Amino acid sequence: MKPAVQPVDIEALFKTVVNESPVAFYIVQDGEFCYVTPNIRRFTGYGEDELLGRSPLEFVVPEDRKAVAKNALRMLKGELSSPYQFRAVCKNSSIRWIMEAVTPIRYRGRRATLGNCMDFTERRQAEEALKESEERFRLLADSTPAAVYLCRNDERWTMLYLNDAVESLTGYQRKSFLNDEVSFSDLFVTEDREMVYSAVTEALKQGLPFHMVYRIIRADGTLRWVEEFGNAVRRDGGVRYLVGVILDITERKRAEEELLDTKGRFDQLAEQSRTWVWEVDAEGLYTYVSHVAEQVIGYRPEELVGRMHFYDLHPEEGRDAFKSAAFETMARKEAFVDLVNPIRARNGDVVWMSTNGLPVLNHDGSLLGYRGSDIDITERRRAEEDMKSQTAYFQQLFEGSPDAIAILDTEDQFVRVNRGFEKLFGYAGDEIVGRSINDVVVPEGHEEEACASSRAVLEGGIVRKEGVRKRKDGSLVDVSVTGYPVRIDDELVGIHAIYSDITEQKQAEEALRASEEKYRVLCENASDVIWTTDMDLRFTYTSPSADELHGYTPEEITSLTVDKILTPSSMEAIMRMFQEELAAEEFAPNEPRRTRLTEAEIVRKDGSTVWAEVTMAFLRDETGRPTGILGIARDITERRMMQQQLILADRLASVGQLASGIAHELNNPLTSVIGFSELLLRKGLPEDVTEYLVMINKEATRTAGVVNGLLTFARKEGAEKGTVDVNEIIRGVLQLRSYEQRANNILVDACLASDLPDVIGNGDQLQQVLINIVINAEQAMMEARQGGRLTVATERVGRTVRASIADDGPGISPGIMNRLFTPFLTTKEVGKGTGLGLSICHGIVTEHGGKIYAESELGKGATFIIELPIGEQRREGDTDE
Repeated sequence: MKPAVQPVDIEALFKTVVNESPVAFYIVQDGEFCYVTPNIRRFTGYGEDELLGRSPLEFVVPEDRKAVAKNALRMLKGELSSPYQFRAVCKNSSIRWIMEAVTPIRYRGRRATLGNCMDFTERRQAEEALKESEERFRLLADSTPAAVYLCRNDERWTMLYLNDAVESLTGYQRKSFLNDEVSFSDLFVTEDREMVYSAVTEALKQGLPFHMVYRIIRADGTLRWVEEFGNAVRRDGGVRYLVGVILDITERKRAEEELLDTKGRFDQLAEQSRTWVWEVDAEGLYTYVSHVAEQVIGYRPEELVGRMHFYDLHPEEGRDAFKSAAFETMARKEAFVDLVNPIRARNGDVVWMSTNGLPVLNHDGSLLGYRGSDIDITERRRAEEDMKSQTAYFQQLFEGSPDAIAILDTEDQFVRVNRGFEKLFGYAGDEIVGRSINDVVVPEGHEEEACASSRAVLEGGIVRKEGVRKRKDGSLVDVSVTGYPVRIDDELVGIHAIYSDITEQKQAEEALRASEEKYRVLCENASDVIWTTDMDLRFTYTSPSADELHGYTPEEITSLTVDKILTPSSMEAIMRMFQEELAAEEFAPNEPRRTRLTEAEIVRKDGSTVWAEVTMAFLRDETGRPTGILGIARDITERRMMQQQLILADRLASVGQLASGIAHELNNPLTSVIGFSELLLRKGLPEDVTEYLVMINKEATRTAGVVNGLLTFARKEGAEKGTVDVNEIIRGVLQLRSYEQRANNILVDACLASDLPDVIGNGDQLQQVLINIVINAEQAMMEARQGGRLTVATERVGRTVRASIADDGPGISPGIMNRLFTPFLTTKEVGKGTGLGLSICHGIVTEHGGKIYAESELGKGATFIIELPIGEQRREGDTDE
């Protein structure tokens, strides 16, 4: 049978959500905080008690206060829907950027403002780092003398990015390429066009970088030789983009042509140059190698000439493809222009070479071979690869960021923005490049704040804040902003700004604030005690009502463990239940609705005990694992006392019926004893016999009085009152207890006033009071040291007769003194007292118009004092009420 479904513990859920939330909520009424969530301490350092009763503007940087007040008013009027940002001063004097949203509410019957806020300082730092990286990429690309490009892999190789060097290389403006007015392929010399397309296509097919040397025609009609290094950018399994670098090598080509003019000059330059110069026949066999080859690849010229072909030096992997491509070029008698190829050196290392070679033709035009040179570009290639990697990384990081990123120059003008910026603010990049940031995204009234931030960054600082920025359509958006300086070679060249839309976070803060308010009201106003512990049974929270149940403040309880506030028997029961629940987790884990109900005896701070009904359930983390205990305790002491009273009342009713029956059964024999003893006293019997008869008559008469008292108790009828001699009652009580007192080694001192006036009352009831107090004193002395001294005294005090019964027992503790005459209060062992004796005594004395109280000091005994009013002379017709 499945266990009953238990309700979700809303209080615990609210508390958990609030404590884990990064969003803080507050309520402002009459210009002051009247409520804040505890988690506001995380990013301000202020606790709830430090904020309540203070104006929110006290914690805003002075420069931002006017803007904050204005934006809050606009949001409350419904003119502004997105959160706004500002700088806040934390408790430790640090400045944090806060994103905030407010809305009007009614709180406790009056108008108020509900707000939520979140710290986005760290995110601004990350945005600034991203901006700096992108700026470094841009400056690197713009500062290189080579033309750097990014284009689509389409038929026209449509350009997406070009640096300024392309204008000096081609004579065309950079925007002409970016607007697709001119394609780079349009500049190829017709004879080289097919070679370029083939080289790129083959490299992409093999997944390799491409490298070509070809000619282009500039805008002014002049011809230039260029060298291009490129690679593919793959997305979704295909080539989406091409990136590369194009170098102007016209002057180098002219020098190479001049070098080949004469054989003598060729030989001289070959031997003196650090460039490896070579010559091969039509089969590719080396016929000449300069001595530089030994420095570059470790082979002496004689080891190569007539012994090895140029392709023999190519690594085995890809050798056949390289050989085929080279011989195809040779068959077309085309030049090798900056052909980048690897060579396996003598020591096994791979050396990257840039090869340039021209065909050597016979007089009839047949191919004799090739003459050329190789330049070791290993280090340059590594640098280029590193540059390509960094460029691709920064480019992807810049464009792929979900945040809005802008790069500004030192005049606060836009240099570049990413797609995230375009999406957030609605501008295309080319719409705002060169424009001031204040004219584009800074709302009216925020110019000074934005300028101050820029000044701080340009002075070398990092700015993190929350604020409001303007979209293209005029709408405002709450953002977190991070700004940091961009430096190149320690020179400040601009600002990197990162904007994050925090609208949803503001909305989440609002929802969390509402939840926390419900949780707080429930916990603080519950009459039951709500508490939590960790799995070591250490208190982690108690509601304010704990003070009434435990006598401890919530702060005092959190320093205690459960065993400090429970009696040993209740602690044992709780631990047994705790172990059972831990065992149940092995068989039925992740049951958040499983609860246990029990009753426990709680030890209050003053040492007294109360009974509580306790409902408990596990607190769990996100995986369902128990992390603590949530409990609700309700004081049921009065309920248990009522149950005991009902039991005692039933017993007393039974005793009353029994007493009535016994009294009726005893009355007949007692009447005979009294009557016959009186008859015998009239017979004139011997003196010693008469003495015994008098005693028999007296004791039988006293017993008859006791029986009549039982009848009175059983009938619950009011007892008659008359004049009573308190001294006589005391003597009778001491005589009745004389045997027990002697047997228990109790000495009695009786100091009874001789001129004590009578009081008006019922002798039997007053006797019951005195007997109860005397017996209590005897028991206290016997339990303390098996004997003692009992002092009984009477005296007249004004219009009052005072009787005092003092013992030298252990005394009464202060905690018991305050509740001495409370029903069912007893310090005796179970079965040795009902806790009603002193309560009945108090009722009898009070009904007689008197007072009863006690004086005691621990270790020095106790004194009970009874004060009764002196009886007045009755007038005829007076009756007892």
